Amino acid sequence: MNVLNENNEIYFTYNKSIYRPRYSQLNPFKFFLSDNSYNTGDPNLKPQIDDSFTLGYTLNSKYTFELYYRNENDPSIQITFQDNDSKLLKNIDTNIDRSISYGLDFTTFTPPVMSNWDVYAYSSLFYYENRFTALESNSQLYTTDKWSVYLQMVNYFSFLKDKTLTADVVLTYISPLVNGPSEVSNRTGLDISFRKTFWNNRASLTMGVTDIFNTQNFTQTTKYLNQDILLNSRIENRMFTLGFNYKFGNFRLQTNKKDIESIERDRLN
Repeated sequence: MNVLNENNEIYFTYNKSIYRPRYSQLNPFKFFLSDNSYNTGDPNLKPQIDDSFTLGYTLNSKYTFELYYRNENDPSIQITFQDNDSKLLKNIDTNIDRSISYGLDFTTFTPPVMSNWDVYAYSSLFYYENRFTALESNSQLYTTDKWSVYLQMVNYFSFLKDKTLTADVVLTYISPLVNGPSEVSNRTGLDISFRKTFWNNRASLTMGVTDIFNTQNFTQTTKYLNQDILLNSRIENRMFTLGFNYKFGNFRLQTNKKDIESIERDRLN
């Protein structure tokens, strides 16, 4: 990180990651989901190796802009192929040729809008491209790509004089994007949760609802060469949660553990 002055910081990072396939992705046996569709893995899957580059700028320790580029070599994903002869849908875990993405991210945690209201905002404009072998189309190489947007705003509210009652309201929007050979439709979600603490913060009661209006469902369209598949997802995403937490013992005692240096902690993780 290079600190230009007290209000401006600029930094550059490079990260190399290796993702090894799970057992379910390597299992070659067919798992039938219905009479005309099944999942199968590939025992010859190769590890996925990612190279990521990020150039970032922070203004006034509040606003962060990041330009990034990510190259995925041999990414392993599940692709649905339509076998027009046997009338089957085959969901195959396979290595595609490559995926690249780049974009601009913006993050801010604003000063309190009001004395009891804070806002965190994140937005991303990104390009995603996948190149893969169309196994049911004479093994031709095919490319899908699209510019997309991801937006999220998290609102933190506190109530009562002692601020022992809090609420989080999260609004998320995802524009249409590509996933392998497919295009996924846009989605919107609204979550809300409440937390009330009691007995000098020794106990807390939480409750919330995710995807209040059940708007996180989507359609996934795969249309290229001799493939024409439509998946209409109608999952019940709305979920109610209720929890109670109580701290036993003298929870104010401080640990005598020394803090691990951040570099060493990152290495251990």
